[in-house]
Amino acid sequence: MDSNDFALLPYTKNTDFADGKVDYILTDKDRLSGRFDFQRPVVYQAPIFGAAGGPAQGAFEATGVQKTCSAGINYDHIFTPSLIAEFRAGFSHYHNNAQQSDYGTPAASDIGIPGANLDAFSSGITSMYLTGWTTPVTTPPVPLIGYIGSLPWDRAEANIDFQNTWTKTLGNHTIKWGGDFRRIRDDLVQGQTFGPRGLYTFDVPQTSIAGAATSIANSWASFLLDLPTAAAVSGSSGSGRDLVTYFPAYRASQLFVFVQDKWVATPKLTLDLGVRWEFYPPGTPHFAGGFSNYDPATNSLVIAGVGGNPSDLGMVTRYKYFAPRTGFAYRVTNSTVIRTGFGISFTPFPDNNYAYNYPIKQVNQFIQPSTQFLPALLPNGQVATFENGIPAPAPVSVPANGIFPLAGTPVANSALNYVNLNFKNPYVESWNFSIQQILRKSFTLDVAYVGNHGVDTVAQPNINAGLVIGAGTLGQPEYPRTAATTEYFEGFSSMYNALQVKLNKRLSSGFLLTGAYTLAKGMSFQRSDDGTLDFYVNVPRNYARTDFDRHHTFVSGFIYELPFGSGKRWLASGLSSRILGGWQMNGTLTLMSGLPVTLTTSAAGLNLPAATQTVNQIAPVVRPKGIGTGAFWFNPASFASPAPLTFGNTGINIFDGPHFFDLGFSLFKNVAINERFRLQLRAEAFNSTNTPQYGNPGTSMTSSTFGKVTGYCSGNCGPRDLQLGVKLLF
Repeated sequence: MDSNDFALLPYTKNTDFADGKVDYILTDKDRLSGRFDFQRPVVYQAPIFGAAGGPAQGAFEATGVQKTCSAGINYDHIFTPSLIAEFRAGFSHYHNNAQQSDYGTPAASDIGIPGANLDAFSSGITSMYLTGWTTPVTTPPVPLIGYIGSLPWDRAEANIDFQNTWTKTLGNHTIKWGGDFRRIRDDLVQGQTFGPRGLYTFDVPQTSIAGAATSIANSWASFLLDLPTAAAVSGSSGSGRDLVTYFPAYRASQLFVFVQDKWVATPKLTLDLGVRWEFYPPGTPHFAGGFSNYDPATNSLVIAGVGGNPSDLGMVTRYKYFAPRTGFAYRVTNSTVIRTGFGISFTPFPDNNYAYNYPIKQVNQFIQPSTQFLPALLPNGQVATFENGIPAPAPVSVPANGIFPLAGTPVANSALNYVNLNFKNPYVESWNFSIQQILRKSFTLDVAYVGNHGVDTVAQPNINAGLVIGAGTLGQPEYPRTAATTEYFEGFSSMYNALQVKLNKRLSSGFLLTGAYTLAKGMSFQRSDDGTLDFYVNVPRNYARTDFDRHHTFVSGFIYELPFGSGKRWLASGLSSRILGGWQMNGTLTLMSGLPVTLTTSAAGLNLPAATQTVNQIAPVVRPKGIGTGAFWFNPASFASPAPLTFGNTGINIFDGPHFFDLGFSLFKNVAINERFRLQLRAEAFNSTNTPQYGNPGTSMTSSTFGKVTGYCSGNCGPRDLQLGVKLLF
């Protein structure tokens, strides 16, 4: 879609919610409480071409419904004044589904694409991506016609939690111990690559002349001639279709026990000493056959719970996850306190991705001929035209022994997932040291050093990435298999260090002020949480700043109650008190340095599958920090593409993009109705200065936007937002 095309598309969000809480004092020693919360937001975003889909200003072109409920019950019993027990049970559940605008219709069949609409899940129009006519902002990218491949989806999660905590006071010791049992249920059915209705990609080569010095070619021409490509080009995903054979369902249980002692050693010194044992048995599928794990050693798929294969895939069970916690606080004087602490925290297996290979999920990609200039082919050798349609799903036959050899099968060279059977739960070692000083006039100052060290931090590398520069596919560990094998997960390390300074003024004379500054640096082998690697030939080169690292952050806020009205300094009574009294001003200020930037170029010269290629720096980096298509944030002449078969001399996240600035302001009017009821009138302005919050410049040397800032940042980066409200307090 041409960047000049724009439409104001309908968007709605309606939310129903209900909350309830009950407290019941049974006896002087027994107390029972319970709560229940429910929400049901419904979000609708129209695509630009109505039922035919197309881009939707970065949104998901669908109706999404999420029903969320949580409930809990607490029972407390006082055995003696020095022994108290707490029993808790909780339940949380959400069910989220999203359906594209033409869900339930045989739209693909109606326009002459047989075999696309098999059931409700694969209903709707087949997607069509034309290289150069839409912006690939997702993977797969937003198509020109149709919907992103992840639509529709159906997801549900349920967590059940039982806790028991005991507290015993023994002299100057307060000892706590207890346990926590959790049951996790995670269900998700969703296509990710081509979508269940299929995707046709049209590229330039199909209407090019091979070897010609000049050639008039166009992806629109390929579309009009019905000549799709099977190769992934220009950020697209080729042509094919996703099939979901089973509803992927993950189940896991977790157990935690702990003991902790708060010891008031002296009137000035308090020690906290404790340890926690955590147990994470490997996950299992809801039904036998619900996991399918790739075994690189045998080039086969192992079906969980079938033919003697363990339902947990044979993952190693770990029993030695002990997490100590320690800390102390020392009061040097009545106005100075020193605090320090150290602790270890484990995290569970990130269960959003698991062993959901064939036959749990199927990705049927059309065949790429020997040359990219020819159109994609169906398995029977026919050209993959609209008229020939999408082939029917092949019957799934799981061998009795639960081992599915891949050699010679249609999925032999498909992208696969490998769950690491030697997986170790990642943990974080955290430490801090702080000094708190009470200053004059209700001010307090905190200065702290905070550090975190991530151990076995999870990454999802492609373990079939090329390892020999210039060798092409021959350098892939699983050759002749050349598709990606994503490992879930391999452990690496990370590091975070920060200086934190906080200045607070407690509320006095109607004025409260808080301000915090952080100087920090985060380093990791993967740029984002649970991310992949950039470099496989020289793995230590991946250790660099994370994509979300901001060196400088300053946040400040204030509350000021105007000195007019009842109980204030001026105009304490009368009509003027009612008019001018009860006013309150509030403000927040956020300043952050920019997010880091990695500069890349084409990796074709490396002849190294799955490689990332960075640029060469050939001159000092000049950063005029211009904004817009006619200016440069940095001078692209400072960089060049590396010579063939060599890596670029720049690394990951070498400098920062545009900074972030946000000033919020609000004005409240508190009106006392009677002793029980109070009305609050609110006027709020978010990004009150209407300051644009820009995104990072273009980072690919092969793009026309290289070095240019052409868009806004993601997240809370919108224009000025004014909001009026009324709140009843009682």
